[in-house]
Amino acid sequence: MSFSFEVKNELINAPRNFDGAHHAFSYGVFLFAGAFRKGLMYLRTENTRVAELYAELAESIVGRPCTDSVKSRSGVYTVSVAEEKDRLKILKNFGCSENEIKLRINRSNIGYDMSEDRSCEGAFLAGAFLSCGMITDPQRNYRLEFLVGYKNLCTDILKMLRDIEVPDPIEPKQTVRKSNYVIYIKNSRNIEDTLTFMGAGMSALSLMETKVYKDIRNKVNRISNCESANLDKTLDAGFKQVEAINKIKSVLGEEGIPENLRELARLRLENPQMSLTQLASELNPPISRSGVNHRLNKLLKIAQEL
Repeated sequence: MSFSFEVKNELINAPRNFDGAHHAFSYGVFLFAGAFRKGLMYLRTENTRVAELYAELAESIVGRPCTDSVKSRSGVYTVSVAEEKDRLKILKNFGCSENEIKLRINRSNIGYDMSEDRSCEGAFLAGAFLSCGMITDPQRNYRLEFLVGYKNLCTDILKMLRDIEVPDPIEPKQTVRKSNYVIYIKNSRNIEDTLTFMGAGMSALSLMETKVYKDIRNKVNRISNCESANLDKTLDAGFKQVEAINKIKSVLGEEGIPENLRELARLRLENPQMSLTQLASELNPPISRSGVNHRLNKLLKIAQEL
């Protein structure tokens, strides 16, 4: 089950006890579906539950079953209100004219829920998201979208999102993709706020948990990569120093190594993997890390001059 599917299921099941919230929710579903006019009214979706919801909402308004549903080979459902008289009844339910050409958001359908002391915009946006929204799996990246077929509707919902502060501005952006106007949100915190505002609080928490896990995993990977890189450097330097010491011994013999460097040379030959700090602590008496580095560089110089 995809994350987008889980979000939509949560939005469908979110409680809307206030009639105004349910009305705003239904309005969002119909307005942002594939078509919402006298001649054609339908929703296209891959989500079985969303398709069923559209049919249920239409039936609740008309008073009887009034939709046809077709499933394509690719798994996409097309649910349409079959008869014109039923389409007219649904339009009238939302105060829409049968002759209306340009779709706009009619704010009279988005009331105020006194019991919750808040606007019904969240319910309306939840309905709109079910019809035209998608969200990527946060394991991969963060992106929430509304794909809107009409420019004026896109302008209206963009303004609505920009006016919402929960608690910070959501800051949506807009682009065009093929024949659709796309409103998208990429900031993970803004996506969390949007999901919560629409009524998908559990999905917002799931996104937060995923983000925390990813942050921890990335930090662990960075530390691991850094340690691995440091180990590679230590080993590379150690083997170069071993080669230098062996070269001195083969050309000059043991006496070719200055007396004050012999203990360190022996330690390095026996422990090519040791760091400078570890070598420093093994010497008797111990010296500083920089002192070890200085002495090893002397050995490298002697070997280079041979």
